[in-house]
Amino acid sequence: MSAQRETTNIILDSKENIAAALSVYKCIDDVKRHLLQEFKNRLSESLKANGFGLVWDDGLSSGWQAYVGFGVAFENEEEQDLYLRFEFDGASLQRFFWEIRRKSETAMFDKSTWDAIHGVMDKQFSTGKSSDWWPWYSEIPDHEFSSDFKNWNAEETPWLSMTSNDSSKSLERKICDLSLRVRNALHDANMLDRLFSYSGAS
Repeated sequence: MSAQRETTNIILDSKENIAAALSVYKCIDDVKRHLLQEFKNRLSESLKANGFGLVWDDGLSSGWQAYVGFGVAFENEEEQDLYLRFEFDGASLQRFFWEIRRKSETAMFDKSTWDAIHGVMDKQFSTGKSSDWWPWYSEIPDHEFSSDFKNWNAEETPWLSMTSNDSSKSLERKICDLSLRVRNALHDANMLDRLFSYSGAS
């Protein structure tokens, strides 16, 4: 018997269990918002310790529309046209993926930069895709995130990883480590400056 089926049977076993389950259900979005806020605070401090900045969408605090997410600025956020980002392609925190992304429609687009960044990310991480907004992006699952991280609306893994004290399971630690690895890969390939508006690309 699956864990979900077993839980369902326990809930259906009594009126009290049904009432308790429905009470938990009504609170679950508040629980998720609280966990996201705590995660945001810890991640911001950890990134800051590495000289990075956290770019957090207001939509992660409420609504959870499609394309909300958070990003990592390696240096000056105001001058960085492209940045590392973690995003949800669907509403309600579904279809999580990560990418190198344009900051806005007015941010630079340069095909040679797109191709060069895509090559570095493919080589160092996994074979990704690209579009006018993303020089490179990777859908879940990949080498960095298991399928348990794809849909945060239903899976427990992302939420438990936000509260884990085990560094090997901590989402905060995973994002920080991945940010450092992406930054170093681009730096070693002499590509880091091409993320910024002052790099000369247009």
